[in-house]
Amino acid sequence: MYEEKLQETIRNYEEQIAEFRCELSKTHHAPTKFELRKKIEECKKEIEKINQEEFQKSIPKRKLIEFKSEVGVNYTRLQDLLAAQNWKEADAETHNLMLKAINKVKLDLLLFGERERFRKHEADTFPCTDLLTIDRLWCHYSKGHFGYSVQKRIYEKLGGTIDYNEKIWEKFGYQVGWRVEGKWIPYGDYKFSLNGDTKIGHLPSCINAAPQNVFQDFETLVMCLFPPSAISEWMNLQMRLFYRLEFCSCQG
Repeated sequence: MYEEKLQETIRNYEEQIAEFRCELSKTHHAPTKFELRKKIEECKKEIEKINQEEFQKSIPKRKLIEFKSEVGVNYTRLQDLLAAQNWKEADAETHNLMLKAINKVKLDLLLFGERERFRKHEADTFPCTDLLTIDRLWCHYSKGHFGYSVQKRIYEKLGGTIDYNEKIWEKFGYQVGWRVEGKWIPYGDYKFSLNGDTKIGHLPSCINAAPQNVFQDFETLVMCLFPPSAISEWMNLQMRLFYRLEFCSCQG
């Protein structure tokens, strides 16, 4: 009952935000715009406050979350970052640990400007125990808002399969907030919070598209990492990870 009331309160704030935005789009009166933006921010802060309060209550229980690795990777720091709701650092740590799990070292740049990254066969054979651990940690600490399994459910609801379909993938991009107004957003525009603006499934960021100090434009990054069929190759890799997760869940 308590959880239901909390969710209802959050939904009410989200509805208010939607109403204020609707009013904002209709008015040209500067003082009114200012007041509406102020109200939107106040609603966002209330949502964030509720999430933070609930998170604080969960801290004593967080060590009960079991995490394992079949290749000797330590997930303690990832757990701590997620528990602290430090989503951006957790996203970077996730990609670093995944590279470690396949015995690769994370480097921002290698010779010839190429960054160490995943390849298809590595997504297909990623250690099951580790993939499930990463997904469970993200799902638990975001209360089901983030995680690879969350992304996979969204992708499949849109009709996605292991076969690449450009239209479905673009719909998926819009659904999780990776694509806006016809373009894939740069990593710097990702949202690292649980406020009302952040789409469900927004994190972790797409495999191989994690924090980059060198490339800021997402599509430029993809083209630098892959051959001419860059974008479809990159998306195919993410889909393979989704279906590796399905296989691992069945094995578990």
